[in-house]
Parts: sequence; C-alpha cells; structure tokens
Amino acid sequence: MNDINDLIKLGAKHIIIVNQPSFQSYPAIVGSNISPYLNQLTLAHNSNLSNVIQSLQLNFSNVSLELFDVYSLLTNILMNSSTYGINSTKNCWDTSNHTCIQMCSSPDTYIFIDEYHFTTRVHQRIADNARILLVTSKGTIKAP
Repeated sequence: MNDINDLIKLGAKHIIIVNQPSFQSYPAIVGSNISPYLNQLTLAHNSNLSNVIQSLQLNFSNVSLELFDVYSLLTNILMNSSTYGINSTKNCWDTSNHTCIQMCSSPDTYIFIDEYHFTTRVHQRIADNARILLVTSKGTIKAP
C-alpha cells in the first residue's frame, strides 16, 4: 500500500496492481508439505490486496486503480490447460541443481519451462490479458 500511495503522491493517475499467482501449482512446490500453506498465504494476500485497492479507490477517486488478477488467469490456464493447447502442467525442462539436464522439444505445450518459470506461451497469454485490461480500463489508454 505504501508503494501505491507513493505513486499517487508522485502524480500517477492510472495504476495496475498485479496479485499473486497460485504458487502451489509450481512444479517445485507440487506435492510438498508447504503447498497448503502457500495457498493460504496467497489467498490471504490477494484478499488483503483487493481490500486495499478498494480503500485507496475511495480515498483517491481521481486515480484509476485496476487489479490485474493473474491468480485467476493462471488458475484457469492450469485447470483448463487443454483449452489453451497445453498438454502438461509439469515442467518442460529436466533440471537439477539449477542446471538444465534435458530440454523438451515442444515447450509451447507446457505451462512451466522449469520448476519456477512459465513458458513463452503462458507469458504471452499473461501479456494479452494485461493488454485487454489496459484497453478496457477506466483509464485513457486506447487500442492501437
């Protein structure tokens, strides 16, 4: 919240705030004993963030605050991966000690390139959705 307040004090009129994705679905986390705790922390953080945005919007009605809900977007991709042409929710590359041991031949059919990072295809989907938010938001950004 402090960072958002600072941006507003500096004159920002259009701010997009991104919530946290579901870390429990990351290959490095799946099946671990911390997965449920990460989910609880993420949900609590995202709920608190939404409340903060609503509060700030009431106090700064002349500022456009938009939440980019990356949590829901990525959850949707994970739950409906075949709709997006994705065949695997596992990591594409086989890695050990942060070293790529084996690359896969079709990274576009995966969500994760390694245990922590999304593939280019998923990054493009995130960017496409961010652009839609920018174009359709209350701000003055217009489609090209």
